[in-house]
Amino acid sequence: MSALRNAAAVLRCFTAATPELSVTDIVERLGLAKSTTSWLLKLMAEEGFLEVAAASRRYRPGPLLIASGHLFRTTSSLVGAVHEFIAVVVAEVGHTGYISILDGTDVFAIRMHPGSHHLRVVTPIGLRLPAFATAVGRSLLARNSDEDVRELFQRPLPRISDQAPGTLDELLPRLATVRQAGFAEADDEGNRGVGSVAVSIADPAAREAVSACISFPLSNVSADERQAIRGRLVSGASELGRRFDDSFWTSRPMPSARVRHTAA
Repeated sequence: MSALRNAAAVLRCFTAATPELSVTDIVERLGLAKSTTSWLLKLMAEEGFLEVAAASRRYRPGPLLIASGHLFRTTSSLVGAVHEFIAVVVAEVGHTGYISILDGTDVFAIRMHPGSHHLRVVTPIGLRLPAFATAVGRSLLARNSDEDVRELFQRPLPRISDQAPGTLDELLPRLATVRQAGFAEADDEGNRGVGSVAVSIADPAAREAVSACISFPLSNVSADERQAIRGRLVSGASELGRRFDDSFWTSRPMPSARVRHTAA
């Protein structure tokens, strides 16, 4: 594994749940030699990718990484357009909205719009979730061919819940359904007690793709509300997809006013 790949693997170890990590923590997660890990972390800190927290003496994301993340969120025209779109949907339906991206076999949110209902879903920004077991993940994975998905998931899928796909043979039909319907759904999978509806939009010119989703407590959404969420997300994604010349959307007709239920 190259130094660059090792550095990327180190950065993926930091999450909202583990914002600070020691050398030993990284060694245990990546299986690298302690001397190699210590050298790499010091080098990453010198270059601004990491910094040492004064109180704990553990490593955490550094100023260069934070600045780069802020630059991506503020300069991406796709993220900006989806941000405006999902804000409107959240205001209409009252449930929490997220913009998420795919990183390998994981997905994580880069922006959140809190809902207005007293009972609402809150998932920390940056928290990594398995892409195969989430609506946002499947909405993005469905943009790949089955061959590419098989290449991505070379290891057996972990059992997340009874509702989540447990094998590639269970996952691939769900992705086919997403490609046909234009949206993905997940109930009680990566997040227990939570339902989500998600769509994805891409900007081919910038080689970016993001997912927009609405998440809600399963106990707090009626069938009619869920139907309205599906329709609003699909119609908005279709409009944005045409704006960015996203073939996933330009190759299909404009959605009708009512989007039928499809479990994916």
